Amino acid sequence: MAINVLKQKRSELNTFFKDWIELILPGMNTYYMGQNAPRPELPYIAYQPIANIDTIGFDERRVDDLGVETLRGQRVISCEMIAISDASSRWDGDDDAWSILQEMRFSFDYPEVIDLLSAITCRVIDYGTVTDLSENLNTTTESRASLGFTLSTAIVQSIDSGEIATVNVLGNVSGNSVSISVSKP
Repeated sequence: MAINVLKQKRSELNTFFKDWIELILPGMNTYYMGQNAPRPELPYIAYQPIANIDTIGFDERRVDDLGVETLRGQRVISCEMIAISDASSRWDGDDDAWSILQEMRFSFDYPEVIDLLSAITCRVIDYGTVTDLSENLNTTTESRASLGFTLSTAIVQSIDSGEIATVNVLGNVSGNSVSISVSKP
């Protein structure tokens, strides 16, 4: 089923995000968007590995030499990140949310990050833009920023279109009676 392939890709991307954030910003607190848990200590990055997924073109049906049938398709995955830091970091340019996500965005060209993405058959097709979303909470300003970027990947899923591989006729033809066996790949 196609959903199993997408669940596997989401799991791979979740691992990628954890490894990527730790590689670029060691010790940074993280939060999986949508989880039911208290917010971590500031600053932190919240991420959603698959915010949206689209198909590019048509999926291609392939049959190998052994008769195994697969469907290969190109997918575009939209990912989202939000960084949140405390009010005191708002203007220092060090641990403020906007700077945190700029560092993550710039890291797409680092060889280590390219290797992490290649390991899960993904590549960046749109680096996105870091947007400042800071807002006032009572008497303080909470530093917030967001980054949405796009990845491209190929998915391959096993399918069975019901194609019959061989038809064997066994026995003798006598009158109108024929014995036939059918096998699938």
